[in-house]
Amino acid sequence: MAALTIPTLLQNTNQAELKVAWKRNFASLSSAFLQLANEKGGSIKGLYTADYDGAAQLANDLSTKLSYIKKCTGYTEIQGNCFVSAYTGGDRTLGFVLSNGALIDIVIITQNCDNGTPGDPTNWGGRCGMILTDVNGFKKPNAYGQDTFAASYMLDGRVVPYGSQQDGGGGYLMGVCPSDPGVCAAKYLYE
Repeated sequence: MAALTIPTLLQNTNQAELKVAWKRNFASLSSAFLQLANEKGGSIKGLYTADYDGAAQLANDLSTKLSYIKKCTGYTEIQGNCFVSAYTGGDRTLGFVLSNGALIDIVIITQNCDNGTPGDPTNWGGRCGMILTDVNGFKKPNAYGQDTFAASYMLDGRVVPYGSQQDGGGGYLMGVCPSDPGVCAAKYLYE
């Protein structure tokens, strides 16, 4: 009996720890982006070009708001240094290894934050870019919905988890977690 119960208990404990780590990292990223937008007059629209220079500037601006041990700019520098497998954002990608060991991969999608229809919550209105967070660093499983979570950052500094109403999914996506693990980011924040 104990042989069956202990592995399940350990797995449940590990999953709970990963969810708590996601909540903690989401709060840190949300705070950093909101501070940044406030410093820039309430919006980051138009500030960061979707190229290496824009990524370097965003990395510098965020570095004063995050507690980190390593900062990376550009796909080749991030790959294996600041993220397990960097999103294919090319040179418009930046990353951090936070002091708590979490890996952050940020991609600038558009300088004008016009990826979607502004004001339409079902179409990513005001989205500037995306954020991937691996909450336990380079440790396995490195899989969406388990230890890796996605969010978008918006022109007003809000960070919006994938699977929430504001991410373009209309909120219904939370219901398909874990069968679509990419949308577990919102579900785990609201649990």
